[in-house]
Amino acid sequence: NGKPLGFPGIIATPHGSFLHQCIVGYGNDPSPWIPVNIREAAQLLQEGKYLVSEVGYMVGFSNPSYFTKCFTRQFGIKPTEWRRSL
Repeated sequence: NGKPLGFPGIIATPHGSFLHQCIVGYGNDPSPWIPVNIREAAQLLQEGKYLVSEVGYMVGFSNPSYFTKCFTRQFGIKPTEWRRSL
């Protein structure tokens, strides 16, 4: 419908709809938040308790390959390589 959903409605929407609401409804791109999640992921990987895919899900990514792409873009190294280097 093109109208912003408001906070409760956005929380209940799938990821793609959330992005659409941020960009179209509010004029904000959530991409700047991604580095915060990636830094948190790096800390979780450093603990050595979780698989890379688990960490991706824990920080809010629903697609492990997209998580790997974002992590690599942020740090210049794949998450598996990051974990091995610690």
